[in-house]
Amino acid sequence: MTTRQILLALGLAILFAAIGYNSGRFWAYLIYAVAIAGVGALSLNLLIGFCGQITFAQGALVGVGAYSAAIAGNAGWGGFSLLVAGVVTALVSLLIGL
Repeated sequence: MTTRQILLALGLAILFAAIGYNSGRFWAYLIYAVAIAGVGALSLNLLIGFCGQITFAQGALVGVGAYSAAIAGNAGWGGFSLLVAGVVTALVSLLIGL
């Protein structure tokens, strides 16, 4: 990636974070859902587009991450639930990889 692309991505991330932080629950949810779908699309692009491998594990791992984030969020962990979702998804992917 070029420096211009990195700065553009960083600027968009800061913009969306500011919008999500300063707006209502609906916009925060919408930005959160788009971010999750974007991460899933990027992982599929990496495997299918660049490597030529077809896999269905990405959808399952995105689901595991979303489910664990929802459970932790409903337990009242707030933003910490994203870290929990990442750790849980990494552990599940480790089990699949073994």
